[in-house]
Amino acid sequence: MAHINITPYPGTVYEQQEQALAHLFSHKNQQDFIYGTSFGQSIEKRRKIANAIKNRDTTVFKCSRRKGYWKIELAD
Repeated sequence: MAHINITPYPGTVYEQQEQALAHLFSHKNQQDFIYGTSFGQSIEKRRKIANAIKNRDTTVFKCSRRKGYWKIELAD
C-alpha cells in the first residue's frame, strides 16, 4: 500500500491527523510516498495521490498515529 510517514519538526507535536495532513500538503509531494515492492501499485493510485495533494483533498487519505510519527495512506 502506498504510504508516507510524517514526522513533526523538532520541538513540535502533531496531536491530530489534520496537523499531519497540513504538513503533507505544505511540505511533501507524490514522490515522497513509499510504494512498496508489490506489482499492484497502479498509475491510477499515483495520480490519485498527486491530485489529492494538489487539491488538498483530505478525504482521499487515512491517517494512523504511530510512536513519534503519523502514517498516511490511501483510503481505498
